[in-house]
Amino acid sequence: MEVRLRNPGRRLPVPPLYLLLVFVPASIAAAVLHQETAVFVTSALAIIPLAALIGTSTEQLAIRLGPQKGGLLNATMGNLTELIVGCFLIAAGDIAILKATVIGSIVGNLLLVLGLSFAAGGIRHKSMSFNPRAASVHSSSLFIAVAGLVLPAMLVLGSPVDASA
Repeated sequence: MEVRLRNPGRRLPVPPLYLLLVFVPASIAAAVLHQETAVFVTSALAIIPLAALIGTSTEQLAIRLGPQKGGLLNATMGNLTELIVGCFLIAAGDIAILKATVIGSIVGNLLLVLGLSFAAGGIRHKSMSFNPRAASVHSSSLFIAVAGLVLPAMLVLGSPVDASA
């Protein structure tokens, strides 16, 4: 698929991923028709190209802003989808699902991405070397995340007062 410009000799290629944008209006239509299963499926498919568009836009802005501001923008906007979903969960009063989403995001960002990077590097290269400072930063981040998840759970378990009240 290509986008035709006013200059007929020039065309821009469109990534096939953007073809999934057709599911954005489809999910809105399914919501209007109260088809919950269709809303879930079409929304799940629609969020893929929308996240890709956010990522592409953020990368282009980061190039213009420079490494420091661009890095901050990438870190902030990289979780924009989760932030939007979290706002909708708060508005709907689904705090338990929001908690699970936050925990999943933390575990996914710290463990899944790092683990997949190690696995991909191990498949491609027989031996790899790691920057000790970067490894220290990752292990410290993992420790802080585990402490942030375990300490509140320990406080709730150790509390004599019923936490569900």
